Amino acid sequence: MVKTGGEGTDDLERLAAGSDDRKASWKQTLEETQALAEQRRANGREAVVVPAGDAGLQTVDDGDGLELVFVIPGNKAEEVTRLVESSPLEAYDVYRRTVGEQVFLAVEYFDPDAASLFIAGAYKLRDAGDAVGAANDGATFQTLLRKLDGTPVATFDHADRTKFLPTDRLPVEE
Repeated sequence: MVKTGGEGTDDLERLAAGSDDRKASWKQTLEETQALAEQRRANGREAVVVPAGDAGLQTVDDGDGLELVFVIPGNKAEEVTRLVESSPLEAYDVYRRTVGEQVFLAVEYFDPDAASLFIAGAYKLRDAGDAVGAANDGATFQTLLRKLDGTPVATFDHADRTKFLPTDRLPVEE
């Protein structure tokens, strides 16, 4: 049941404002990701943008690994698979901002001579903090792209997790 009036009014207003902030931040993330993709295309590279339907961190292998999972639309999975299989996409950059309790990011996996794959997503800071706290010291870090039904599409290993996590808000150690 939703509280109305009295003390709950401030909470409702805060939640409503937060929702507007999240929507605006998500829209901005998508627009900036598209702009980056256009820059790559202007430089003669193929660029594919995939907005993730959901994202979140989880521990794997009893805490020996930490994984950022992006759930991508099933209709984009084939295009992602084709791009990953045709280009090494061994380099990556992360464009990230934190708004309230949400982290918005665009990850660019790329081959500087051929193609870029951009994944735009957002995850909740509190959930990420729980996963980071549960990971063992020295845990590996990877990103996983998967479909809604759980089918893995691509996995990327990363030596530096700090690019993906707001280190001023999470206890991240390498």
